[in-house]
Amino acid sequence: TGLVLSACGGGGAGGDPVSTVQEVFRRMEAKQFNNLGELVCADKKDEFTQQMDFSASMSTAFPGIDAQQVLDALSIKVSNLSVTEVSRSGNEAVVHVKGTLGISIDPEKFKPILKEMLKAQGLGDVDDATLDQFIDPIVEQAEQGTDIDNDVTMTNEGGKWLICGDLVTP
Repeated sequence: TGLVLSACGGGGAGGDPVSTVQEVFRRMEAKQFNNLGELVCADKKDEFTQQMDFSASMSTAFPGIDAQQVLDALSIKVSNLSVTEVSRSGNEAVVHVKGTLGISIDPEKFKPILKEMLKAQGLGDVDDATLDQFIDPIVEQAEQGTDIDNDVTMTNEGGKWLICGDLVTP
C-alpha cells in the first residue's frame, strides 16, 4: 500500500487541525490526489505534490500504463479513522491519527493493466492462467492495509490549518 504521505495539508471545510486531516483522507478515498496539495503547508507542498503525482509515478515505473486505468481498478478505504488534537500553541498544532489505510483491487479491471506491466517487464504476452498466479498475491497484499498510528504536525497559514508532517509512515 505504497501511499506514503509526507504532507503539509491544509484547511479543509472546518478550518481546524482535525477537520483538515479528515479532509485529506476523504479526498484520498475519493481518489482526488490532484486536490491534496491545497491541504499542504508551503514548506512541504512541492515534495508532497511530487509524491502524490500518481500519473508521473506510473509513467516512470511502467511506461505506457494509463494511470487513470489503474486508479479505476482500485478502491481506497480508511477504516476506524480517529483524529484527535493533542496540542496547540499559536500557529502550531499536533494531531494524533489512528486507523487503517486499505486498498482493494478489482481483479478483472486490473488484469489488462497487469498484462501490460508484465509485457513492459519483458515477459511477453502472458496468458490468463499466468495472470491469475500474479494477481492473487497482489490483491491479498493490498488488502492487508497499512496501520496508521502517529502524531502529525500542523501549521496555520493564512487562517487555514495545514498538514506539515507524515500522515502515513513507511
